[in-house]
Amino acid sequence: MKNLKLSLIATIAITTLSFAGGSVEKVIIDTPVVNAPTTTTVASTDKVEVGASMTMSTRNIFRGVELNANKGMMVSGSVDFAYKGLYLNVITSSLNSGNNKLEIDVYEGYKTELGGVGINVGHVTYLLPDTYQDFETTSKEIYLGVSKEIANYNAGVTFSYDYDAINMDGDDGVYNVQLDAGAKAMYDIKLSANVGMSDAKSTDDYYFLLGATKSVGKFDLGIAYTGNYEDVTDTTTDHVVASVSTSF
Repeated sequence: MKNLKLSLIATIAITTLSFAGGSVEKVIIDTPVVNAPTTTTVASTDKVEVGASMTMSTRNIFRGVELNANKGMMVSGSVDFAYKGLYLNVITSSLNSGNNKLEIDVYEGYKTELGGVGINVGHVTYLLPDTYQDFETTSKEIYLGVSKEIANYNAGVTFSYDYDAINMDGDDGVYNVQLDAGAKAMYDIKLSANVGMSDAKSTDDYYFLLGATKSVGKFDLGIAYTGNYEDVTDTTTDHVVASVSTSF
């Protein structure tokens, strides 16, 4: 969790599930609910766009890591604002980790398109109100995502940097790189996959996700297989996560 200096991308995009992660996008992202980094939609008019969503998932997974000590379900809600590419997303999630019962993630950023390539740059703060001490010790990341969509396929890469964390060499700063891919399949099913790594513990550690989402009425149903590999212990921990979300 943010305590792991890895941050939580296990939230839900504002109009679909977010089992994706690298291309840092939310409101109306065509990807599933675990491992999703940021989230947002570029406003298409001069008016401020406002959205909200609610999500329930069977597990609380971030970048392949289980965040709930009891491995219980997660309930999440978000409020999102967008204006001419600028966005602000506030995501509140239930949590069960030590004394922490709640997590609030605040994303601020800008999303645009250059030459058919999507660009997303921003900053996220991971707040744990139950154990909050000061802003300096709160986990924060800056991120840059680049993505491209061709027909029914899309791919992207996102670089995130936690400038307050300590990496495996004892130096300031922990980076995370994530590759994403997605496709629209038959019966309006959306497929997604990602793989990522950071230098928090070992550059040989990595996480992964394979997911699918399907819209049924006003709800988005998702299923994902996700996990992480730790080089020090030479072990892989995996999870199957189901989720349902709706937007307003």
